[in-house]
Amino acid sequence: MLHNQNTFEIKCRQIGDDIDKLNDNWDQFKVLEKKQKELERYKRETLENHKKKLTEHDDRIQSLESSINELRSNNTREHQEMLVGIHKAETIGARNSEQCTSLWSECRKLGTDIARVRDCGLTSELLN
Repeated sequence: MLHNQNTFEIKCRQIGDDIDKLNDNWDQFKVLEKKQKELERYKRETLENHKKKLTEHDDRIQSLESSINELRSNNTREHQEMLVGIHKAETIGARNSEQCTSLWSECRKLGTDIARVRDCGLTSELLN
């Protein structure tokens, strides 16, 4: 009987130890479960923050692309206006050149006519 009682006590201790181990495991499980929930919350918040940053980045890129397109458009328009101005200046320059050539021709002719008049001995009163 003593042997049966010792065996019973040993089995009870083993069951008690097993229960203690289960309780320890349960406590560890609860800690891990809490950590898992915290990790899931952290992942969700991090994902939301990254999405927000990505959206802000995309908005900034679109703004810059819009600015670039506007600058290109303005640059093209200003370039075309400059080309028109250059063409006008060239046209005016060509007209002025023709007028200068014509005036020089008249001046040479007039100078030749004045020299002929002087050679003829006419007075300076006629020249004025």
